[in-house]
Amino acid sequence: MFEPQNMIPLGLLKNWFRVEQGMIEPLPVGLSGSMVWGVRVGDERFVLKSFASSAHYEHAAWVHSLMQHAVNENIWQVPALKKTMNGESIQEDTNGSLWELMQWVPGAPCLRPSLRMAASSGATLAQVHVAMATFPDQILTHDHSPGVLFRISKAAELVKLPFDERFCRILEHSQAATMHEPFSLLTTSATKHALATIANWRSRVVAIQPVLRDVWSEHIFFEDERVSGLIDWHALGFDTPAMDIARLFGSWPDDYALERSFLKSYRSVRRLSDQEERLIPFLKASGIIFGLENWFRWIVEENRYFADKEKVKDRIDSLQRAFPRAIQVLLDGKFDQ
Repeated sequence: MFEPQNMIPLGLLKNWFRVEQGMIEPLPVGLSGSMVWGVRVGDERFVLKSFASSAHYEHAAWVHSLMQHAVNENIWQVPALKKTMNGESIQEDTNGSLWELMQWVPGAPCLRPSLRMAASSGATLAQVHVAMATFPDQILTHDHSPGVLFRISKAAELVKLPFDERFCRILEHSQAATMHEPFSLLTTSATKHALATIANWRSRVVAIQPVLRDVWSEHIFFEDERVSGLIDWHALGFDTPAMDIARLFGSWPDDYALERSFLKSYRSVRRLSDQEERLIPFLKASGIIFGLENWFRWIVEENRYFADKEKVKDRIDSLQRAFPRAIQVLLDGKFDQ
């Protein structure tokens, strides 16, 4: 774990308030690699977090504008942003990294939510989608989902790649012993057929609006089976709300009762179109396949560094468990009838 004095200049926090070094504590690093710190000021607690190194100020400002709009729409689960003494919510450090300071979110995430947790998640996410669709001065469209088009294109590319040759590289990798079994799923004939199904998927026009794009089990906090916070909005972008729902479902246990509880609650706040309903199982199943392929590429081919190796292993294990069902869903294609 990095030491606070080596990573955070105290001058950065002094843009918000006076601090002493003892008030800063490192928090677990997420899979995105963003730096995250806990800050205590008197009886108040905050979270100081960096945006990705590739993030532009304009995008960060847009994210914060949408978060504030959601707060103004009385969605109290959205973390409140702390403004600097100059009235800004984004601060740039001497290295050019962008930072935000938010109120501490109570509760904790749950990898295996109850039915009540699922229902609360559905209502909360629907409220967020409704709020983001009413953000002032934006033009909402009906178009092809960028996420769907990307998956179609990626599947077509993967079908042509000799994955058996790629897979051989795992034998030379330091983590080969733990990665061999889950990644071998990518070499099966069933996976190749599923990828062909995705590549030939007929994209349809849906409502496009701002969505979170990275809402999953670790980003939803609960207290007493109710959602107490919805964190990490940095991946915000334009796509179909079905993308958020499918992303969340893909991070939960493959449980129809959980999904039914979520959707019933979601629909009570925001109507899902027929096209959105059909997209959810497609996006969930294809997301699981591409999720495992992403981890193979990141670890074996790109040698990316992830600080929390146990969390990476847990994520790959969950994808491995969900993989056979995802393949079957794509091959059956019943949701597309």
